[in-house]
Amino acid sequence: MPNKMEALFDYLKTRFDSEPKSNLHIGEAMGCWLYFTALAEEIPVLESALNTTSDNVLAEY
Repeated sequence: MPNKMEALFDYLKTRFDSEPKSNLHIGEAMGCWLYFTALAEEIPVLESALNTTSDNVLAEY
């Protein structure tokens, strides 16, 4: 139980912190956009794979 309370207090401290946040470093922003793009491109590939499968178990999903 103490760990849950500590986690809650830590969350509240960071949530209501009034310090100004610094901007992301260009490398961090690039990594975020790269991850987002990879996920966005993966969705059509998975959908086409599910539409062309002959496996009944996979076709249910």
